Order: sequence, then structure tokens, then C-alpha cells
Amino acid sequence: MKRANGAFRALVEAGASYTGGECLNAGRSRRPTCKLNGVDMNASRAVWWLAHGDPGSLKVLHSCGNDQCLNVRHLYLGTTSDNATDTVLMGRASNQVVNWATAREIARRYQSGKAGNGNGNGPELAAEYGVSSAVIRRAAKRVQRLASTNGVTPA
Repeated sequence: MKRANGAFRALVEAGASYTGGECLNAGRSRRPTCKLNGVDMNASRAVWWLAHGDPGSLKVLHSCGNDQCLNVRHLYLGTTSDNATDTVLMGRASNQVVNWATAREIARRYQSGKAGNGNGNGPELAAEYGVSSAVIRRAAKRVQRLASTNGVTPA
């Protein structure tokens, strides 16, 4: 694990209090890591820790889908299951992918029952978007859960 140099450590610390809306990119070729309080961790986890305290067993996830981002406003806590769902939704683990803008639209239509000329059920939306019904359900649930539990609307 690469140790954070002074400039990168300053970027991590800046991310914890960053107020801009855009991504604050780490500029690394791999997922950025650093050492905080003697513990090696992902840089986004260090940003969360500095801003909000130890996240414990929860994962630090990116609403922007950019694992290089250190903007604390783009970070939120989730479970391992949430992380796996995000991985699929962000296109990092499956050929059945929807981006966050599409996920928000799917959630809106799924919850309101408005899919094409039908009732907004999973199979109709899946056919329209070219993904499985499971991807539709996960997208709708994930967007709803983020909005209700964290007040986060994915970027």
C-alpha cells in the first residue's frame, strides 16, 4: 500500500471539509489509499473519518460513482450489500448497467407505476431499458433508500 505523501495527505484533509459540488479527484491510477491513525485505508474512508468519525463496519460509498473522488459531500455510508448494488448500478461488475440518472428515472416510474403504456412493473421497465427485472428492482430500491435514509440523491 502506497503511503500518502504530504500533498496527498493535504488533499485527503481538504476533502473532509470540501463544500464544492464537483468531484475532488485524487488523481491516482488505482483506488487511492492512505494511512490515518496508524491504519491503512481507502482515502475516501479517511475523508469520512476526518469529517464524521469512524464509520465502523460500514462501507464508505460514492454517490458520484467515482472511486477517485474525495469530496465528502459525495460520500455516504452503506452495507456490503449496498456496495455490491452500487457496483452493478455504476457498471463496475455487470454487463447489465444503468447510471444514476437512469436509476432515478426508473425509481420514479417504478414507484409511480408509469412505464410506457403499462403499469410500471419490473418486466416492462426491464424490457424498455434492456436489463433484467432484478436490476430494475435494485435500482428503484437503492434510489429510494438513499433518499430516505441519508438524504442523498446520487450525483
